[in-house]
Amino acid sequence: MAIAGRALFFAAFLLLPAVWSVQIAQAADVSVRARAGMNVRSGPGVDYGRVGSMAEDARGELMECTPQGRWCRVRTANATGWIAGSFLIVDDGELAGSRVRDVVDRITFSEGNGGVARTASTERGTDSGSPAETATGAGVGTEGVCFYSEYDNAGDADCHDKPGEAITLGRTWNDRIASVTIADGYAVTVCDNYGLTGRCAVFKKSVERMPAALNERISSWRIEKAN
Repeated sequence: MAIAGRALFFAAFLLLPAVWSVQIAQAADVSVRARAGMNVRSGPGVDYGRVGSMAEDARGELMECTPQGRWCRVRTANATGWIAGSFLIVDDGELAGSRVRDVVDRITFSEGNGGVARTASTERGTDSGSPAETATGAGVGTEGVCFYSEYDNAGDADCHDKPGEAITLGRTWNDRIASVTIADGYAVTVCDNYGLTGRCAVFKKSVERMPAALNERISSWRIEKAN
């Protein structure tokens, strides 16, 4: 009985690779959806131009991703371009419901769709990644305030930890902030005009998605210690 059991287990083990390859299929067969409304860009980074948009829950076809799934190229009904991998959700199969960025190493990319992953040499400058990658050593989530160029604390990061610091944003960050992480004991005032004027709001907790009135419209901010 024990020998028969081991033989059955071994036979099942041999079948696993074949089953797995069917479940993940090829990149051209992986359907994804957007977890929030996002811009579709011409390349893998926020410095690339906008070529379209993908509405929340809109579906598309995954084509390729940069290393670690930071950015992925998607074919949608109205555009083909790049979206941050943390905003793409696998829509079917065993990986359904997972963020592409979290499972990209379990997805097979066919040669016709750009290979397994693009290398940094194929990208423009640097590959804008997650907060932990673009803001290493800046105290993300533990000290201070970090601003991000994409929803859900993704994209480029800009971190500060000096209470009382006030900034009027230059061209690099003006009208780009989409989310912010705020460590305990901090507060931040953000305004849609220079010099802390115009429409303003005070946040004492992290905001994964800026309100529509301030999303990508912030031109100045000030960090304070929270009461």
